[in-house]
Amino acid sequence: MKIIFIGIAVVLMFFIIFIFLGIAVNKRNMKKNKYDLLNYLEQNKDKLSITLKENGQDTILLNSEKEFPLASTLKIIIAFIYTKYRWRRSS
Repeated sequence: MKIIFIGIAVVLMFFIIFIFLGIAVNKRNMKKNKYDLLNYLEQNKDKLSITLKENGQDTILLNSEKEFPLASTLKIIIAFIYTKYRWRRSS
């Protein structure tokens, strides 16, 4: 019986911590503005590479000649497979 109460107390404690962390993250996100991405790009321009094309023409180039290791490319494949699977199930 004592173990059950300890287990419930631990679960309740984790739940309360989870709620407080969610509130803290939400408050931090509310302080962001539309210039945060631009500020990040300005501060980290030596760590990233961006190429933006509009109508086949390069409009924004930032370190386009510099090679970086691929990062998060697997997420694109997973998102494609997920949407393909969801589309097949819905039709």
